[in-house]
Amino acid sequence: MSTAAAGTTQGFGIRPFRQADAPGCARIFESVQREVFADDPPERFARERFHLDTTGELIWVAHAADRIVGFASVWPPERFIHLLLVERGWRGQGVGQALIAAVGDTLGLPIDLKCRISNLSARTFYERHGWTEVERNERDPSPYILYRLAKP
Repeated sequence: MSTAAAGTTQGFGIRPFRQADAPGCARIFESVQREVFADDPPERFARERFHLDTTGELIWVAHAADRIVGFASVWPPERFIHLLLVERGWRGQGVGQALIAAVGDTLGLPIDLKCRISNLSARTFYERHGWTEVERNERDPSPYILYRLAKP
């Protein structure tokens, strides 16, 4: 799995989270999830929850100039991507794939993540990039698919 994790590709770069990135990540945490999960209570994605929801996780950020345009947070013991969020204007430009590559380069494979069944655009993205369905839970209050990336 090769990535430009330390450099810049297509106008953006990927690097490990710095404390100064928190406001930009919190902004994306709120805006992207409110967009994608519009039926959820909006307070669930309040910016203040960013730190609570990512405690103990490793985070990589995608940046363009001085702006955070996406991030991935991972629970390292299970190589589980908890959040993979990319600003609307940066989707389709390789940001999500570069964030996933940085996770794989650092933690190795396999990597798992859950995706809501209703999130068709995300499911299409994962399946197009080689993620396979390992489990489907339709009884959960937010039905999801557990995906795994086992090879680059």
